Amino acid sequence: MYSLTVRRHAFVAHSLKRDVFGPARNLHGVTLIVDAEFKAPEIDANNTVMDVVRASKILKDVLGEYHYKNLDENPALAGVPTTMEFLARRIHDGVAARAASRFRGCLKITVRESPEAWASYEGDVVAGRKPRAKRA
Repeated sequence: MYSLTVRRHAFVAHSLKRDVFGPARNLHGVTLIVDAEFKAPEIDANNTVMDVVRASKILKDVLGEYHYKNLDENPALAGVPTTMEFLARRIHDGVAARAASRFRGCLKITVRESPEAWASYEGDVVAGRKPRAKRA
């Protein structure tokens, strides 16, 4: 299995309003480090899994929805606990939708909020599949 990974970051603010999240219930900022790992059993005619510049731009474009924003103010995320796990899936769906015309394989998104904590979501990239709308 071949893989290509690109990394970007996004500065976000959010609050996780449920008691289970302790002090994270309060508004706080975090620097999300996001890895997009594109995996395929074979490389293409150019000897790549995917063009690295295109992969980086796709991830940057998807993270633009969150970068320097308060996630609590995003109507699409109203009332949703924007955990690392939730964001990993949401970012995955955005990247997969944009990459599907040029990539077939598995995409793994890892969202890190600190050197000690991260979450991932992994799934196949399929042409024509619309991102899944999910509310927690």
